[in-house]
Amino acid sequence: MKKLIVSDYCAEINEKMEKQQNIKRVPFFIDIEDKSIIADDRANIDELIELMNNSKEVVKTAAPTPEYFYEAAKGYDEVYFVTISSKLSATYNSATIAKTMLEDENPNAKIHVFDSKSAACGETQVINAIQEQLNLSKTFEQVVDNVTTKIEKLNTIFVLENLDNLIKNGRMSKVAGMIASALKIYPVCVGVDGVIEVKHKPRGIKSALTKMVSTIGELTDTYSDKILYITHIRNEERAKKIKEMSEEVYDFKSIEILEGTALSTTYANKNGIILAF
Repeated sequence: MKKLIVSDYCAEINEKMEKQQNIKRVPFFIDIEDKSIIADDRANIDELIELMNNSKEVVKTAAPTPEYFYEAAKGYDEVYFVTISSKLSATYNSATIAKTMLEDENPNAKIHVFDSKSAACGETQVINAIQEQLNLSKTFEQVVDNVTTKIEKLNTIFVLENLDNLIKNGRMSKVAGMIASALKIYPVCVGVDGVIEVKHKPRGIKSALTKMVSTIGELTDTYSDKILYITHIRNEERAKKIKEMSEEVYDFKSIEILEGTALSTTYANKNGIILAF
């Protein structure tokens, strides 16, 4: 039986996952003024950041179409789609349409769409959970049940140094953004059922990163069975510092650093940090 995991390109994949033969990703699309970018691993992140910083217009993103998910999964017997939170993008809908297309073509195919209720390394957590279940030879139904439970317990935290794109895209009011910038407030945000909520409002990036690490302990009291993924946008040094700080306090099974994709960059911008556990 041919099995496959298909995620969108908001998810980061490390070298270990890259070697797996049953993982594919489908791209987003980014428009900045008169330039269109296919948001996959060929996208130039530094060029994207420069374009965003120089543009006064809204950076527009478009979800993968159903055809991308369909083409990626065509010919497989067991397929697991993983998408960015359905409350942040239409990607989940595209994957659901592709599921119907594939089932119409092959009624015997087993296909499930997982709404990660997260983004970036939160999706990576879901992909890793599916892979672990497959390695344990779990049935399709067991994979769906166990990974769904994992998603319900998944935590996502992020701190952004640059709020410009959130303001431009209307995800943060211009006034609130100006106040935050003027007072050097760096909100520590968390994902709650797929929606972004501000949990703390520390002043100064150093305080924000310290609060980010302490927020881990506010959200869970078990660590040894979890992997902490750290996504950074062009600031590996900061990610390593978060890793060191976390290792001093928590006994995670492992802590892994990932570099953000083009889609993550459009919202987190340079120096943004995202945690998922």
